[in-house]
Amino acid sequence: MANRIGPFSYTMGWGNDAINLLNKVIEYINKDASETDVALLELATTGEATTGTDTTRAVTPAGLKAAIDAAIAAIPSVASVQTGTVFDYVGSSAPSGYVFLDGKTIGNASSGATSRANADTSNLFTLLWNSMADAQAPVSTGRGASAAADFAANKTITLPDARGRVIAGQDDMGGTSANRLVGTLTGSLDGDILGNSGGEEGHKLTVAELAAHTHTYNDRSFALRTSTGVNTAVTAVNTNTGSTGGDQQHNNVQPTLVLNKIIKL
Repeated sequence: MANRIGPFSYTMGWGNDAINLLNKVIEYINKDASETDVALLELATTGEATTGTDTTRAVTPAGLKAAIDAAIAAIPSVASVQTGTVFDYVGSSAPSGYVFLDGKTIGNASSGATSRANADTSNLFTLLWNSMADAQAPVSTGRGASAAADFAANKTITLPDARGRVIAGQDDMGGTSANRLVGTLTGSLDGDILGNSGGEEGHKLTVAELAAHTHTYNDRSFALRTSTGVNTAVTAVNTNTGSTGGDQQHNNVQPTLVLNKIIKL
């Protein structure tokens, strides 16, 4: 007859019932728990819970909280975003740690900058100063010996102006030009220059931009009879086919979604 003590079952035998019960206990202790089998569980330490790779230990509420806190802490914060990183943004004012990419100026607290005048603009001021020429990021009263010297001298530097513009990758990004934003077709825009801008909202075609073509018309010759009765042949000259068209610019804007652009200080 089978007997049970808790989860253990054993059979009374010839003096070996205690051995059977002990074997069952040992088997139960050594068995791993699963979704279908009951067994003893070791509790995971906080480190094991945070690592999240162990499949045999149980997690306590404290361990679970530690793992969640660690995951939240790993999410990039404003402080971990690199200076000069540009994002799309739907807010009407720039969030803390950012300014709009609107062609205004930044500088120290005494600079009189139009976008932000504060010591926290130093990193972006330095990055723009070192990355772009004065033609693309002008410094008030001209550039001095270094970015640090100009910042300390209360000078301002001009932010790139993304208002009404799309942003393209620098044509020679990585050191080799792709030759997609250079040449006569881009007009004044040289895509190899970081911070350069150009392009047109609308464009009026020139004769040179028209496709080669011809116009066909009837060049008629006819005879006139003079007062003396003599027929004189006359050939029409300087004939044109007539004029059409509005002589206006055409829309040059691609399908567009309008958002704000912000840059990390």
